[in-house]
Amino acid sequence: MQPDLIIIDAESPSRNTPEGRATMSADHPRPVVMFATERASDTIREVMRAGVSARVVDGIDPARVQPILDVAVARFEEFQKLRGELAWAHRGCNAASATLIGSVPDGWLVRLLPAGTAHPRARMDRHPGGRHRQAHAARQHTGKRGRIGSMNPTDAIRETGRGRYSARPLDRAQACSIFGQMLDGSVDPLRLGALLMAWRIKGESIDELAGFLDATHASMDQPWAGALDPARPLVVIPSYNGARSRPNLLPLLAHALREAGLQVLVHGVLDDPRRVTSAQVFAAMGEPLAGSLAEALDRLRSHSLAFIGIDALAPRLARLLALRWQLGVRSSGHTVVKMLDPVPHATLRLVSVTHPDSLDAMRAYYAAHPSRIVLMRGTEGEAVRRLQNPQAVEYLDASGCHLLLPAEEAPAPAVAADALDAASTARWSLEALEGRQGGVPAAIRAQAGRIAVLARA
Repeated sequence: MQPDLIIIDAESPSRNTPEGRATMSADHPRPVVMFATERASDTIREVMRAGVSARVVDGIDPARVQPILDVAVARFEEFQKLRGELAWAHRGCNAASATLIGSVPDGWLVRLLPAGTAHPRARMDRHPGGRHRQAHAARQHTGKRGRIGSMNPTDAIRETGRGRYSARPLDRAQACSIFGQMLDGSVDPLRLGALLMAWRIKGESIDELAGFLDATHASMDQPWAGALDPARPLVVIPSYNGARSRPNLLPLLAHALREAGLQVLVHGVLDDPRRVTSAQVFAAMGEPLAGSLAEALDRLRSHSLAFIGIDALAPRLARLLALRWQLGVRSSGHTVVKMLDPVPHATLRLVSVTHPDSLDAMRAYYAAHPSRIVLMRGTEGEAVRRLQNPQAVEYLDASGCHLLLPAEEAPAPAVAADALDAASTARWSLEALEGRQGGVPAAIRAQAGRIAVLARA
């Protein structure tokens, strides 16, 4: 018989009752309610340890029976849940201990063991699965990390997919290898998604970012020698966020830099279903879209300003970025694309980040791989200062990190209420460049001015 609930009516429960109940609880756990008259604390502790869910003293009031039964069932279910979680944790600890022991050098274990204690690996050999764990640990210790310059997707997932605090970073060559495979489409969709989410959770190390950039630059067309006039400074600006709650004024900054005598290459996405992109604002301002890097460089020579879509600049990376709409979040590709150096040895590159923690990551990267970088926390991710309370801007080079512009407190200037859409933003920006609408806002004018001074230094 398998009852749903057990009720015990004991006038004065003997010691045999708890013992019998304990046996029953071990074999067929069920909620138990005991009605009794004895109040002895020792007896209460015994019956509760034996698995009794509720013990009622001083008789049975019919009106109280159902609530008592309900409480007993609820308490029993909660106890069983905790018991199951404890068993699961115990099994996990045993497995983790076995793996840890399997990865520690023999000499260390021998020195730590008390005299006469059996070697843990000897116990593992006798345990089912012990040899498998040893073989796995040996592969980790001598195999995977030794294959410099080569990485297969499964191994990469095993290294990076252990969560934020347990994952192990790849070295630069391995990161280049796996990211190159991701770019050329040789990683199947399941493992590609797993890799992107693994890096999304753990974050990219400095070596991993360097490897990702190596692979991406190798997949792109390179400008030919003499494509640019070295006497005219070139500023490269990535634009991959767009505007959602403020006008997208990055094209205004690009025009202001051109008017300051610089060449300006902007690269970015063409459209975004949720935001107004720089490409859309440039188009509304009458700026043509370059169909290739060569066309963009021609445009720079003739007009000092060019915009090229990521689909033309780095089509393989563009396919990786497009997975955002299937994954639901941005990925490592969105970090890499803002760090691209499409024209090697450009005078300056602007790099913007969305989250404060990413500023530290960029500082660390460019400390290890110096370049001339203008770094800031972007306005909705774009590398242009806010008009209200402009944010700080930093300059990174081989000598370190320098404050280019401090954060300021400033009221918002008057901007047309409909200036969020591309056409209105373009119209307002052109008027500001002509000196109307109060001219180029002070925050952007200061940013353009400091960048122009740096570019000529």
